[in-house]
Amino acid sequence: RELESLLASLFGAESALVFSRRYHMNTGILPAVTDANTLILADKLVHASLIDGIRLSRPSASVTVIRTMRSWRICWPNITASITGYVVTESVFSMDGDVASLDRLVELKRRYANVMLYVDEAHGIAVRGQRGLGVAEEQGCLKDIDFLCGTFGKAMASVGAYVVCRKVMHDYLVNRMRTLIFTTSLPPINVAWTRFVLSHLEDMQVRREHLAKISASLRTAIRKSGV
Repeated sequence: RELESLLASLFGAESALVFSRRYHMNTGILPAVTDANTLILADKLVHASLIDGIRLSRPSASVTVIRTMRSWRICWPNITASITGYVVTESVFSMDGDVASLDRLVELKRRYANVMLYVDEAHGIAVRGQRGLGVAEEQGCLKDIDFLCGTFGKAMASVGAYVVCRKVMHDYLVNRMRTLIFTTSLPPINVAWTRFVLSHLEDMQVRREHLAKISASLRTAIRKSGV
């Protein structure tokens, strides 16, 4: 509860929910919240765990796979008033390093009351944003994402995952999400370590700047090599 409270406070959200694994998070949320009146619009390059979550939703939900921003705009009108739309993407794509235009997706979402935005910040948390809260912070849309997900692995050097969301959705997932209900919780020592790292994210800006610098150098070197 302390870790979830800290997450909610950092992101300025109503609530947060902690999971034992990112895979459990991404394979469990969408099947829990979708039904026959749901359309999932998903980026083609999302993580395998999200693809599995989308597949588990398919017996009831309709799915459209998208890659370009133009395709997003073309497919958006398919979200009619009679259905709920879930737009699913990552913030930083793991295979090619591309960064999603979350701010533009938020602009589209604001036109429809029945659209929810699901963003996996696994590769953005701790390394992007002034306070290390990811690409959503960097692009100024933290409070516009309905399911803001991330991992405690990777840059945070811990284990587990989280979703920042509304309180009503937190309570719904606790009671309906099978990959949360039928699993074990994280050991207290892991939770304590994660809480410690989270509380120091804002102090790591120098490290984030160093990472951005060496990443830019690597990209430049690769371009010059012609690979």
